[in-house]
Amino acid sequence: MHGCQDGGHGLKQTEFRERYVQMLDQIARQMIDFYKDVVTQRVMDQRILEELYNFKHVIEELTRELCLVRAHDVKLTKEAEKVHKNLAQALLDAEKNAKIVEEYHDLYTLQRERMENDIKQLMAERDIWSSATYELSLKVIERNRVILAKRLYLNEKAWNKYTKHFIILLSNKDTEDLAVLQKLTQKWRDLMNKFKQEVEESEESTKETLQIIKDGLIKWQQFFENNNEKDTVPPNKENIVNLIISDFKQWQKVLNEEQEKLTGDLLLSKYDTLKIIKHLQENWTDIGLGIFGRHKSLEGEMPPEQQYMEEIIKNIGKLYKDYEVRITGENGISKILLSVINSLDFCSFKLENFLEFPDMPLEEWQGVSKKINEIKSQLETLISIIGIVPQFIDVDPGLVLQTYIFNMIQQWILKIGNEINNGNIELQRYIDELHISMIQWMVNLLILMIPDFTDQDSPPKLEEESVEKHDVGVAQLELGAIELTRKLSQYSSYLSSCCKAMSLCKAINSQKSATEELYELDNMK
Repeated sequence: MHGCQDGGHGLKQTEFRERYVQMLDQIARQMIDFYKDVVTQRVMDQRILEELYNFKHVIEELTRELCLVRAHDVKLTKEAEKVHKNLAQALLDAEKNAKIVEEYHDLYTLQRERMENDIKQLMAERDIWSSATYELSLKVIERNRVILAKRLYLNEKAWNKYTKHFIILLSNKDTEDLAVLQKLTQKWRDLMNKFKQEVEESEESTKETLQIIKDGLIKWQQFFENNNEKDTVPPNKENIVNLIISDFKQWQKVLNEEQEKLTGDLLLSKYDTLKIIKHLQENWTDIGLGIFGRHKSLEGEMPPEQQYMEEIIKNIGKLYKDYEVRITGENGISKILLSVINSLDFCSFKLENFLEFPDMPLEEWQGVSKKINEIKSQLETLISIIGIVPQFIDVDPGLVLQTYIFNMIQQWILKIGNEINNGNIELQRYIDELHISMIQWMVNLLILMIPDFTDQDSPPKLEEESVEKHDVGVAQLELGAIELTRKLSQYSSYLSSCCKAMSLCKAINSQKSATEELYELDNMK
């Protein structure tokens, strides 16, 4: 019994010891967890302190910036107040100036009305005196039977009317021709650009074809190089040789088509297009020559724009030559292309012989390989010279030359417009000068032809002076008449030559007034 009690007591002690150990372990774990919590709390406290410090630093920065903003705001407020004061003062000054301007405007209006009234009065007086002078002149002419002065006056009036009429016709014709010239040159440029694009597309297509053939040759070239080292060609290559022959035949066909482009219907089509372009260029050239013919100098010299046009035509001729060389293959393409076709035919013939006689000597096989290398070199040359004109042909590069010509034409049209305006202004100025000169001469003639009426009491000396003055006046009139006649003849012939072709053209087109204008031109000379 006592033993059982001891056993039970020992068991309890064991359980107690285990529970005690568990409690110690639990306490240790709790202490560790507590330590971790404490460390974590310290870390968090440290982070919080750092955040607080950063927050404090940010607050300080914001406070400083706020102070700066306040200072800037105060400065801006002061400046705004100053600007406001200046603006108010400027408004006051503007109002004062507006009042002053208004007063000046009223004064100007008043002065203008006065001057207009004075001018109207002077013009009315001038018209009255002019009318009276004209009536008195007619009476004097009729009284003294000065018929010559009357005829001269009527002829001068008619001449002035006709010359102004023909100058207006000339100006209208120049304006029409200039518009047509601009339209035709623009159409010519469009056709040239289209033709250039077609030629370049054809050349690019040819380049791509030649490049494909060249790549195919390079592929088969390796086959020939691999079989050049043996004494005889192995007979088991028939299938490959058949493929090579097929490619060579196909390439011959393609190259023959390319050769046909340089000699066949496509070439004729391109020549027809060039012919249309040339015809259009001749049309606007003729219009330009017509304008220049109407704007010669009084000495008969053509305007400098004609020489500029001749330079344009010369460059256009070079451009045509450039395209002709490129579309016909005269830059070497046609010759090399024919050589490539013959070389391919030679290689095909040799390879077909190989199929019939497989024991081809190595020399012949190497000859085919060498010929293929030559074809490859010729293809590279062809690709490099397509679109290029050789140096020995006196032609500039097409693209650069064409752009240069287009710029020249644009400048040429601008120069023609300026020449037309300046020429017509100069014609009108010359007419006005001649008109004033003729009027002055007729007035001097009229004054000289009307006899002087002297009193019986006039001394003889005055009569002698009057006769001498009359003789001097007659001599001056004769000299003036000679000079005026020369100028009138020169100018009338010049204006007639400028307008005659225009009137003839209208007569051909059956316009009603054309015959009358031709008659007036003949009478004006």
